[in-house]
Amino acid sequence: MGYIKTYRGARLDLEFYKGKATIDFEVEVFNDDETEFALSVYDDIILKIFHKIHGTLVATLNMSDGEIQVYSPADNFVIINFGDAASDLRSKEYWYECYGVREDDEQELIFFGVAAVL
Repeated sequence: MGYIKTYRGARLDLEFYKGKATIDFEVEVFNDDETEFALSVYDDIILKIFHKIHGTLVATLNMSDGEIQVYSPADNFVIINFGDAASDLRSKEYWYECYGVREDDEQELIFFGVAAVL
């Protein structure tokens, strides 16, 4: 599992390898003042993947499907399990955005970046 530290609202570029059964990224999210960003305020965490060139939505990963996890005791970690969805993506660069979803379906951007599928 790859461990990565990022900040709320920051760009974080990731690489995924096509053909791997399960790809895990453990992303620890902080506020600008170095305090842990509490993901427990959200009802769901989703990751949207878009074609980088024309912005078409390609895939959505979320906690209810088990592809995104937030775990305790440190509730500022997002685990991305990019298994089956990665096999559907072609080898190229994509744009992704990770959102926290509150109960009123309001989505707040947590982090974003380029996801390169190699």
